[in-house]
Amino acid sequence: MDLLTFNLRIALESDGKNCFRLRLPHIARFLEAGAYPLVCTQEVDPGMLRDLLRSLPRYRSVGLPRDDGRGEGTPILYDPAVLRLEHAETRWLTETPDVPSALAGSRFTRIAVIAVFQTRRGRRFRVVSTHLDYGEASVRFRQTELLLGLIAKDHAADPLPCLVAGDLNALPDEPLHAAFRRARFRSAYLANIPALTFHAFGNPDVQATIDYVYLRGVRLTGAVVLPSAPYGQFLSDHDPVRVGFTFR
Repeated sequence: MDLLTFNLRIALESDGKNCFRLRLPHIARFLEAGAYPLVCTQEVDPGMLRDLLRSLPRYRSVGLPRDDGRGEGTPILYDPAVLRLEHAETRWLTETPDVPSALAGSRFTRIAVIAVFQTRRGRRFRVVSTHLDYGEASVRFRQTELLLGLIAKDHAADPLPCLVAGDLNALPDEPLHAAFRRARFRSAYLANIPALTFHAFGNPDVQATIDYVYLRGVRLTGAVVLPSAPYGQFLSDHDPVRVGFTFR
């Protein structure tokens, strides 16, 4: 099975030729061609999500915006012909995860969408889509600790394989990656230094690796950072990351 994580870049008309309105047809074409059962997205506001679902009737979505029904979110798109949604929730990465809130020091409210799916063969697993803050590394580390705490609590009540995907805004050497390893998650990247995933619409001065997938309880079959402009137009200021996995 394939999972895609993809920061779609918030809709800003100031992006000019790279604004979401102009990118949408290419994003829809890309996702339809890939027929991915799961797409973990970031920087998607309610209007963007509405337009995506209108353009992609294959998919349903789960996840709330981060600011009490407004603003960006990290919704998970899924194909109901392949997966059955059991339940899903949006949690805030603070000490009050059920209340819309921001962690002290975080420049924005940060959330995780946590969903449990079942395959047609009855295999159940948990998927998490998240987007950590872009400011201080210490804030991202604390958000990671809180996220892993939520996952641990869910796992204690219902032990399942788990995949965490998203824009962590963290370079490969940041301490938060060690926190995932301590929680027995494995990075989907097979090499020590993965391909760049953020390029700011092709700006060579700001490229970085900040998008990741972590897995636990499944077998990794491959991971690849996909081209960001397959049809001559940037799909986003990030590259999509595709991960393949099977159940043990």
